[in-house]
Amino acid sequence: MKDNPAVALTRVPGLMSGLGNVSGALGQSVPAFNALSESMPEAISLARATSDAATYVQQAQSSLSGVDGSNIAAALDTVSGQLNSASTTFTRMSPGLSTMAAKILARSV
Repeated sequence: MKDNPAVALTRVPGLMSGLGNVSGALGQSVPAFNALSESMPEAISLARATSDAATYVQQAQSSLSGVDGSNIAAALDTVSGQLNSASTTFTRMSPGLSTMAAKILARSV
C-alpha cells in the first residue's frame, strides 16, 4: 500500500475502525485481569501488558489521523512499528496467560 498512496488512503477508514475495535477490546480486558489479581497475582502483569498493548494500538490509530497522500507512507511505517510493539507485548505475556489459564482449568476440574 505504501507504493500506491491513493489506494492506501481508501483503506485508512477501515484500518482505523479495526484498530479502534482492537483497542476497545483490550481496554475492556484490563479490568477483568485486575479483578482476577486478587486470587491470581500473575494477572497484575497481564493487566499491565494488556494496557501497554492497548496503548500501542491507540498510538497506531492516532498516527492515521490527518493522513494524506504526502504522508501516508510515513504513517503506515509508524503504524507498523506500533503494531509490532503490540505483538511483542502479546508474545511476552503469552507464558503468563498460559499459566493462568492452566490454573483456572485445574481449579474447575
